[in-house]
Amino acid sequence: MGLQFCDGMDAYGALADMTKKWGGATVGGAFNATGGKFGGGALSFSSTVFTCRSAAAPVAIVSGAWCYVAGWFKSPASPSMTSNGSSSGQLFMQFNGLGYIGFSTTTWAIGLYQGGSFLTQGSTPVLDGNWHWVEFGIKFNGGSSLSSCYVDGIAQWTNYTVNAAAAGAVSNFNVGGPNQNGAGPDLWDDVICWDDQGTTFNTFPLGPQRISTLQPNAAGDSTQFTPSTGANYACVNAGYGGTNSVSDSSTGNIDLYQMADLVYSPATVKAVVGNYYGGNPGTGTANLIPKVKSGGTVATGTTRALPIGSNAGYQQFWPLDPSSAAWTVANVNAIQIGMGD
Repeated sequence: MGLQFCDGMDAYGALADMTKKWGGATVGGAFNATGGKFGGGALSFSSTVFTCRSAAAPVAIVSGAWCYVAGWFKSPASPSMTSNGSSSGQLFMQFNGLGYIGFSTTTWAIGLYQGGSFLTQGSTPVLDGNWHWVEFGIKFNGGSSLSSCYVDGIAQWTNYTVNAAAAGAVSNFNVGGPNQNGAGPDLWDDVICWDDQGTTFNTFPLGPQRISTLQPNAAGDSTQFTPSTGANYACVNAGYGGTNSVSDSSTGNIDLYQMADLVYSPATVKAVVGNYYGGNPGTGTANLIPKVKSGGTVATGTTRALPIGSNAGYQQFWPLDPSSAAWTVANVNAIQIGMGD
């Protein structure tokens, strides 16, 4: 599949909003609206016990595939930490509820952690008050499982053999922070999860990335849904804390929205991602069909059946533009995102 999940942390006003996208309740975390790597939001941890982990983000990585997670991480310099199971480390990332990566309480570097001790450790200190781009990968295969880790593009270990879980699908991951004894916060920003199974977005390491969150700022070429109030685009541009919405009681209609421009000019654009949150208030079948328009061409994403009586979050990944070419900054700035039914 390739790209499985991403979050720029910039579409929230509070931690409660974040659970709408991450699929469950957070434990011990908080939301910092201005503490992110690039000045936007960040997931924040500052707890006296090691229970601060994000909710499990729903992913679908098949058995035998490499599972990768990356993001910007920042922690206070040389913090005071209470150990998690031993004096040597603190877990801060998990897959399917199993933790394999932690911090050394003596070197402040990342290590491969299991059974109360480190199997191997990296060489780059990350608990130093600076932002670091952390990339971790694991391929589950029992006693022949493999793991790799990079920090700021520097290999900490590669293809290290570890006795981990048996080969199987990965359906969730967790990110968190070490126990700071109240001296935090630790911060996470621009989190990405992907695998090695897609025809695009399948490489590791990625190198430092930036996620730009663009909101609708004008009507697109089609406005066939019904707004709860005012203009269609204005009902869907308040992030996950918004209370307005658009709806449709029939099928075959399309709502498109122009988007704000990028505030910087990246060298490459690896993907455009549509974020959706909706539900079915009726009793029949209601579908959400993601749409993107660029260069006069509309591309259609995967049809999602909306849950009856509740709302759910969805992401649609477009690693290529509707003409199957690489995205350009100009195309992104002229994009229209929306949905059909």
